[in-house]
Amino acid sequence: MSITLFRIGIWVIIATLAAYVIRETYAEATLGILKQEYLERALMSGFGAIGLGVLAWLGGKIAPRKKAFCKICRQSIPVGAVYCRIHLHEVLENARHTDEAAARR
Repeated sequence: MSITLFRIGIWVIIATLAAYVIRETYAEATLGILKQEYLERALMSGFGAIGLGVLAWLGGKIAPRKKAFCKICRQSIPVGAVYCRIHLHEVLENARHTDEAAARR
């Protein structure tokens, strides 16, 4: 999300600068559509999006990582896992025996 905010901010700033160049080049032809206050607000919005993107990126780097633990023995395991390797094999064996017993009925 942080990179998306950063990219949106960059594109808003680029579009605003392009609109400013068009406004200054063709001052009489723009019919007042590109007002200075609109361009200033768009520029500030772009810088704001970049600032929020940087803050989101820093927040992702600073945020503490949760540790995962096995449901049975409470041993530290990789994030996303439910059981440690030993208990995972046991749970899978029990599930296989349960499935085999159910299939025999």
